[in-house]
This record gives sequence, C-alpha cells and structure tokens, in this order.
Amino acid sequence: MSKICVRISLTTLICLLWIGSTSHALFWQDPPLVAINDQSWNRQDFLNWWQEWKEPGMEQPQSPDDFIDWILLSDEAEQMQLYDEPRFKQKVHTFLKVRSLMMLKNEEVDEKISVSDEEIDRIYHRDYTPLLKLRSIELDSEEQCAAFMQAVSQGLSSDEVLADPLLQLPQTGLSEPIVQRPNQLPPHVRTLYEQDPQTRYLPAYSYQDRWFILEIMQRDPGNDNDRANVAESISYTLRKDKQRELTGQLNMRLMEKYQVKMDEQGMKRIHEDGPEEDVAEAAMITFPDFTITGQILYKNALSHYQRFGGKEMKDTSFEEIVQRVANDIVAQSLTSMEALNRHYESKPPFQSVYFFYQRHRLIRELESKLILPYTQVSDEELSHYYNEHREDYAYPVRVRYASVETRNEKMALKLREDLRQGADFYQTLSPLSPAGIETKTTPLAHLIPEMQDLIDRLQPGQSDMLEVDGYFHFIRLIEEPKVDYKPFDQIRDALKAQLTQAKFSQRRAELVAQLRQRTTITVNQNQWQRCLNELNKGQ
Repeated sequence: MSKICVRISLTTLICLLWIGSTSHALFWQDPPLVAINDQSWNRQDFLNWWQEWKEPGMEQPQSPDDFIDWILLSDEAEQMQLYDEPRFKQKVHTFLKVRSLMMLKNEEVDEKISVSDEEIDRIYHRDYTPLLKLRSIELDSEEQCAAFMQAVSQGLSSDEVLADPLLQLPQTGLSEPIVQRPNQLPPHVRTLYEQDPQTRYLPAYSYQDRWFILEIMQRDPGNDNDRANVAESISYTLRKDKQRELTGQLNMRLMEKYQVKMDEQGMKRIHEDGPEEDVAEAAMITFPDFTITGQILYKNALSHYQRFGGKEMKDTSFEEIVQRVANDIVAQSLTSMEALNRHYESKPPFQSVYFFYQRHRLIRELESKLILPYTQVSDEELSHYYNEHREDYAYPVRVRYASVETRNEKMALKLREDLRQGADFYQTLSPLSPAGIETKTTPLAHLIPEMQDLIDRLQPGQSDMLEVDGYFHFIRLIEEPKVDYKPFDQIRDALKAQLTQAKFSQRRAELVAQLRQRTTITVNQNQWQRCLNELNKGQ
C-alpha cells in the first residue's frame, strides 16, 4: 500500500511540475537562464542565439542584455502580427528554400561521395599517362602525307624525310616538341592515339584545309611525384562525375515519387518559330499541382537560346534546347519540393538557425514600422550639425614658411645678427641657397617640436634662427598657421548616414526601454556564469 502511495505521490509531483509555470524547470532539467513574463529561455537557447548573432571580431557578451532585447523586440513584432507582412513571408520562404536545397544536396549527394586511391590511380594511368613528347608535321595534301608515311616506314627519321629533295615536302612544317597527357589531346587526336598507343606516327588528319601527322617522340610512364601533383585535379573530376550521377539518380527517384510526366514527343514539336498549334496549350510537363504548357516551355527555351548563344550554339538544335530546359525545370522544381517537404527547419541542426532567422526578420519588420520612419534627417539638420561640429571636419593645421639651413656656426651667427638689424631675409641668406630659398606648406604637427615653438612665437613676415643637432635653421613665417575644413558637400553623405544611425540607435533604445518597463525579467546568474564558462571554453 505504501509503495502505491509513493508512486501516486511521485506521479502527482511530476504532473504538478509539468503543468506549472514555464519558467520553472523539472527537477532533472537545468533551471532557465532568463525568464521573461511567462516564457523561459535556457542556456542552449542563448548559445544558439550567440552562434548566429556574433560577427567576426566581436567580443563575448558580458551580460545577456542583447539576448533579452532581441527576445523583447521579436515578441513585440509577433504580437503585432508582423509575420503576415508579405516581405517577411517572402524573405523567410526564400531563406528556407535555399538552405533546404543545400541540406538536401548534402544529404543525398555530397555525403555519399568518396574518392579512393584506387580510383585516382585508375584515372591517372588512363588519362594522365604516359606523358607524350610529340611534334606535328604540317603538310599540304593527303598525298604528301602518304609519301611521308611511306618514307618513315622504311626507317628514315622525320628530319631526313623532310630534307629529301625527291619528295619535295614543305621544309617549315615541323613544329617544336611539346609534352602532352592523353587527356590534353584534342578528341579526334586522342581517338587516333588510342587506336594504336604504341605507334610512333599517328594517322594523318586534316584541319582547316591543312594536313597533319603527329610524331610521338617519347613516352614517359609517370611517377609518384607526378601522380601527387595531379591527384587533387583527378579527385575533383571524379567528385564532379559522381555528383552528376547521384543528382541524376535523385531526380529519377523524385520523378517517380511525385509522378511527374513529360510529353517528350510533344516537346519535339516545339521549334524556334514557336510550338505547333495543338502543342501550344497542351501540358508538356505535369506536376502534382501544376503544369507547364508548350507555350510556356517555348518561352523559357527561347530565352535560354537567345541568352546563351543563339545561332552560335554549334551542333545544338532548338529542339534539343527545349529538352534541356524541360529537364532543368523538372530538376529544380522537384528538388525544391522535396527539400521543403523534408522540413529540415523542424530538426537540428537547422532548427535553431531557422528559428533565429524568423525572429530576426520579425525584428527587421518591427524596425521598418516603429523605428525607420523616425530616422529621417533633413538638410537643415545636416547643415546645423556641420556648423556646430566643424572642428570634427578640420584638416590638420597647416603653416606656410620659408627655410634654409647651414652647419657653419660662425656664418649662421653673423647672418642672424644681420637679420636682427633689419636686413632682407632672402638677400641676406641667399649665399646659403644660391638657387633660391624654398617656400613650404606643411601640417604644423609634422614639424619637430622646436620648430613648432619657434613658429608659434613669430608673426607673418618675421624670421629667426633655430639650432638643432648641429644645424642652424633660418625660418621666415609667411602666413599665420590656419585651419582648413572639409567642404560640406564632401562629407554630406557620410554625415547623413551617421545621423541616421544615431537616430536609429536612440529610437531603438527608447523602444527597448519601454518594452523592459512593462516586462518582468529574471536572470539566473548561476546559469549565466555557466554560459560564460562555455563561451570561454570554446575560444
């Protein structure tokens, strides 16, 4: 009996804990980090938020205030039902669609791709070796090619055959040797090579009204160093091939799953001048909830045809482009449908990312309604701020002066005395600079401290001498040091952005203060310290 009572009491306790306030944790759970009215947020909620919130170089938070403000603003947006705004829906749907497609691709394609050393070896020996040292012999006709091949079959070298006056072959037709891998050969040349990989001379072929014979002078079987140099390129090619194969398999499965039908015979009747009459409104592609008619498919194919080459698309008919565009429409539509139907947003790791993005977009909508309308800056405000803060836009103080120097102390002292007696600065000091005394304009702060002090004592037109490190400097102040300011037009756009941001920050702070004033907020300091410990551990 006592055991039954104990069980009933324990069950009752669990139920009471469960149906209590959401700000209280069950005894086997961590208590909440933050309680806001009747909502609670735990440490993992904060860590998930921080993962999305932080930016490169951002310091770790010293309090959960930014997290709390983010919650308050997004809750306010939710209460205003801003999730019904078309812009919010469009942004969130696009984000969900793009990220879901990425996860579908990763799940069905990327995670299934692996490349082994054996596969790399197979491609290396098939496409990359041997390294062929070859040269081409360019001739005028097929008959000359036959004569050349007949001569080399008797044991003569290419040089000997071309030098034979009886054959009368072009003397300039022998190219410099180059080294090529089999996969670097043009397709038609590789076909000739693969017919007899050990031959020295490939069969003659014509190209742009000329005839060519390729001579394979040497075959290098390759080595481990060469393989290592091309392994990454081989691996990349193999991965792309497997990606195409797995993508094709996925599309086939999805076509069967969603029962998509394509009228391939009807598509063949869509031409460059338009679809045939009975095809235009007929369904060429049928999805579960929509169709693509011949006219729609034609417009898409024509746009592709015009954008990617038109008549310059050699060996590609318009009907082939129709089929290609149809395949693309099916693939894109099916993968989008499947990606969304898998609901990645309802499970980790995307769940927390999607939750953050939704609430962050809600805050953006809130800002557009309650903050941005109050951040407009008028021309009068800009002008007033500029005039009140002109010193913030001042260039460094500049000074214009003439100077000359000497290391001759005796001469310097005599010249200084002459100047003090009223002698002309330029005439008196001309022996120190026969080519003329230089006039300079420079920021005052760039001068040495002693020279700054001297200029500070002078009036325009006055001069004096200064000794520094064995040099005797004669300085004549031409103009009073003055301050120039950046023109208003030069800083207008930057200033407008600055004042707009200031108004935005102020308005946002006022809104947050209002929300905090009518909200009960509790922070568990022990849980906050655990958050900080985890952030520090992750550094």
